[in-house]
Amino acid sequence: MRRLDLPDALILERFRSFSTRVNLPLRPITLVYGANNSGKSALIRALALLGASLEPAPRGAITLPEPAFAKVGPRELAWQGVAADYRWLVGLRWEEAEVREYVATINPSAEGDTPITAIEVLRRGAERWRARRMDDALTDPREDAPLHFEGLIPAAETTSLTDLREQLEALRGRVRWMSGIRPPVPRLISGAPGRGDRFTNGEDVPNLLVEDEALREEVAAFYTRLDPPRSLMRHEVPHLGYSLSMNPEGRPTWRVQLADTGEGMAQVLPVLAYAVLTARHGDILAVEQPENHLHPTAQSQLAEFFCALTQQPTGPRFVLETHSRVFLLAMQRAVAMGLLPAEYVQIVWVDQESSGESTLTVVPLQANGRMGDGWPPSALAEDFRLARELLSASHSSVDVQ
Repeated sequence: MRRLDLPDALILERFRSFSTRVNLPLRPITLVYGANNSGKSALIRALALLGASLEPAPRGAITLPEPAFAKVGPRELAWQGVAADYRWLVGLRWEEAEVREYVATINPSAEGDTPITAIEVLRRGAERWRARRMDDALTDPREDAPLHFEGLIPAAETTSLTDLREQLEALRGRVRWMSGIRPPVPRLISGAPGRGDRFTNGEDVPNLLVEDEALREEVAAFYTRLDPPRSLMRHEVPHLGYSLSMNPEGRPTWRVQLADTGEGMAQVLPVLAYAVLTARHGDILAVEQPENHLHPTAQSQLAEFFCALTQQPTGPRFVLETHSRVFLLAMQRAVAMGLLPAEYVQIVWVDQESSGESTLTVVPLQANGRMGDGWPPSALAEDFRLARELLSASHSSVDVQ
């Protein structure tokens, strides 16, 4: 279900390897594909940056949240093709809101401050409006008045941007990001309240599952659909805390510590939990490599899990960076079978030129589940290439004999 208060695209320019302006669509499910080091993670982590920067920032407009930007400064985010030019742009697009586009130019200082030096605002039925920094202040050219911001959000005294402030405030606290490298589940969980961090590697999920029975049941439903099915259970450890077990359904008395199960079962646990939390509140969740260490059959079940969450009336949005062919095929099948509207899924291919510049190609998904124009013929085709070479080598071996 489409949420009109959520943005429909993330806008970036001169950000990392994206030298020209790109729009990353934000559909109920956006799948980001591409080769290694092509710029996929930059897109995903820009959402974390955006979400954190909707809060008031102590040193400017931008906040770089951990762990998405560990040991990275704001100047290091700028396109390096022009020496000593550290400007980069970040913004949002809404299809049907009063403000259609908002783009802020950030020009970090050597001290790490991140002032907004220009903005672009496009309103419904109006021309694009621009303001630039003059005399060390961002100024409204129509009223010759300074424009003030709290993070990326216009401050209350900036009355000319009240509608923009309202749209951005509606998004505050509703963008989540999860790392592709999740820590192992501890054998003993303290039982302390889970933090519910919005930008995380998932280390807080065991505590969340211990205290939230409804969340635990929704997550456990994924494991029961695997072959063979598993049961996710919580156990109290007297005077110490709790533990989580992953047991074969046919062995209800067993207690196989989740820490002792396959890596895939533990790696997907935080993804499942944060996907459920995102769906509860109608938020945006960006995840790097949600299918880490999962067998293809479990990847298919994970795709179905996300498909089901998009049907909830809260209208969540998931941006998933993945290399999984199975994940893509499962989404195509869901659309072809009428289980998911084609407009709910957006495929994005990220590529990088020899110059180091990244490009973003939006690939439509048709109602019959087939890919539209823009999908590279070589994408995810390595298994087909190897199969052809194996077949050719097998025939050659027969001929020699």
